[in-house]
Amino acid sequence: MMKNFKFLFMMLIGVGLLVSSCAKDKEAEEIIDNLMKGSVNLTIDGITYNKIASNVNHSLSDGMVGCYVFDLNSEGSFVLGFGPVPAVGETVTIDINSSDENAPAIVITGAFNTEIQESMFMAKSGTIKCISTDKYELDAILIGITDATKEYKIQGTVKAGVTE
Repeated sequence: MMKNFKFLFMMLIGVGLLVSSCAKDKEAEEIIDNLMKGSVNLTIDGITYNKIASNVNHSLSDGMVGCYVFDLNSEGSFVLGFGPVPAVGETVTIDINSSDENAPAIVITGAFNTEIQESMFMAKSGTIKCISTDKYELDAILIGITDATKEYKIQGTVKAGVTE
């Protein structure tokens, strides 16, 4: 599990997805909608995120997908990474206790809810389903890295905009 976590963490840092925050105005929203490739429609702990501040990247070499996600209303933002992704039509199961160093995982760094003190999360359990060559469905339970007692539900879809 730790090798998998370190790999995902390094992937998130290496992708270089962090960008400066945007103002809460219509212009910022239009810029994001017109420039970024890919999309997200995720609900985490009751909050819907459907804006991206970076392209949704899919690395074919390691099967990982990553992007920078934010919410204009709550100012919550985070880097999302998951994989390795399954083949089209298949679903993989996430198990934090897996001894397989290539086991699928979902990792979030940042604050999807500004009231939560935790800033790094990973999936405890759940699934990643590949709907098409560029669309994925996530359904998992997240836990904090430092506080694994509280659980957060993540559900929704991610569509890659750039494949490398």
